[in-house]
Amino acid sequence: LVSLVDIMPTVFQILGRKLSAPVSGIGVYSRDKHEMIISEHVSDGAVAVRTNTYTLIRRIMNGAFQLELYDIKKDPGEMNNIFKNNGAIVGSLLKKYKKIQAAFPIYNESSDPLPGWMQEEDRMRLIESGYF
Repeated sequence: LVSLVDIMPTVFQILGRKLSAPVSGIGVYSRDKHEMIISEHVSDGAVAVRTNTYTLIRRIMNGAFQLELYDIKKDPGEMNNIFKNNGAIVGSLLKKYKKIQAAFPIYNESSDPLPGWMQEEDRMRLIESGYF
């Protein structure tokens, strides 16, 4: 499992340099490995938790949580949602996610997720494309 946070430690690893401060990422050539990777979509509250075996997706739809669970070893295309028959797995993944999430930094929320320096045309293009 690799994540965007692994890019900098990997570059330092390749260059043979030491990081001057701890970072969240792990160099891909390290013996250390991620237990899980977390992806969050800030504007709609969607979260994906990925392990070597499962992908759990939590979305908020009409004010309620919607959960999806996929066994990526048996179903790499994530076509068969096995959430209903695997409550223990879902509970375990959510518990681990919440523990990690508790350590996340808290940022001030903004009603406008796009930077103010962007030109309006570029802002609209990003919004229309579904990025924001």
